[in-house]
Amino acid sequence: MLVHSHEYPPVRGGAGVYSAQLVAALNKIGCKVWLLTREGEQPELGFGGCVGVSRFGNSAPVRVGWRLWWLAVRQRIDIVILADPGSVEEFAVLPPPFLPYALVVHGTEVWQAFHPEHRVLNGVGRARLTRLFKRASVLVHSSDAGRRCLEECKVDLPRSLRKVYPAVDRSGLHKPTIEDLERLKRLYGISGGPVVVCVARLGVDKGQDVLLRAVPGLLEHFPDLRVILGGDGEKRQELESLALRLGIDSSVVFAGEVSEQDKVELLELSTVFVMASRCRDRFEGFGIVYVEAALCCRASIGGKEGGVPEAILDGVTGLLVDADDPMDVADAIHRFLANEQMARALGENAFRRAMEKFSPEKMAESMGEVVRDLAEDEVGMLRFILGAIGWSVRLSVLTGERGIGAAQRMLRGVWSFFSDKAGSNALDDGGSRRTD
Repeated sequence: MLVHSHEYPPVRGGAGVYSAQLVAALNKIGCKVWLLTREGEQPELGFGGCVGVSRFGNSAPVRVGWRLWWLAVRQRIDIVILADPGSVEEFAVLPPPFLPYALVVHGTEVWQAFHPEHRVLNGVGRARLTRLFKRASVLVHSSDAGRRCLEECKVDLPRSLRKVYPAVDRSGLHKPTIEDLERLKRLYGISGGPVVVCVARLGVDKGQDVLLRAVPGLLEHFPDLRVILGGDGEKRQELESLALRLGIDSSVVFAGEVSEQDKVELLELSTVFVMASRCRDRFEGFGIVYVEAALCCRASIGGKEGGVPEAILDGVTGLLVDADDPMDVADAIHRFLANEQMARALGENAFRRAMEKFSPEKMAESMGEVVRDLAEDEVGMLRFILGAIGWSVRLSVLTGERGIGAAQRMLRGVWSFFSDKAGSNALDDGGSRRTD
């Protein structure tokens, strides 16, 4: 099985975490996964259990498509998963993969392609993306809101849709010690007052601006309040300027990018986690950071849009607010800061729900259903060979004489690929399909 992902650890962000946990889930159910991802630092192979990694830099999409094809032949791949918006958008300009493939949809790629108020793709781009969606064997969405987004945008859907909630695995991280938390208190100037934490990309859709506008009113009741914003992004300078204009810069810390271990320590230090996200330029398909907060027994405050209401149960594991209303955000924060018992009770509820619904085992179970759907979608030899010829021609045009030799080797690999599959099917008495 091959997983193509633009965002994979150590790349930060919810889509990257989802891709890595998806690979880990596939590994748990016995699939052998080959990862095709961008150049960068070496990912932690043990995190996902990949058997191999192939990288691409700023290559043209056609070269990435060729790499995927070549890996499929050389590594005997028979299932492909396009795991994040980057991989979906890239393959929208290419012929659809020649093998059974699944698309993982987070919402933003659909929002920006098909939503009448938010789309940025032209008609040609939408037509290509429509073809990619329609020919998929399985479409994976991370929340019911993601499915509603697809239906609202009138996307042509494949026969199989599967909801796979994200998972968070903290097994490689340690629980912060008292010394760790004291170090953070000294670093951020925390004198014993309440702490509000938001860890997210600093962008218009994550709602840090509304959080900052809620702070002046909160300081009247909690003068020792400290607000810590972890993460970086295109809006950092604007947010720092906003904090200065509001006169709250001494109460707000811009912590910059934080590691996964630092994130755990910040969450342990917090009274409540706040990310009042909203669907503007991007669609909030779920919000995996709310689950990360829950695993630290912290309740969350989030917006009412997108998939957030599935990550936070209002009044049970946190509070939902109007993410455009600073007064609503301030009121929700005030309720937690003024009622320690409520904060603790909702945090414990959030922890129990995270362990029950968003565990790696649950994600593995859901991915097992996706793999079964993919395995049942038999793709004939003709389509596979036509794909080989198509990519061989493209390779020859791109690289000249050297590409012709590579194309010939590819076609020989295809012959070997199908010879092996035929032999395997004969041994299996009718041929159960491999999923690795």
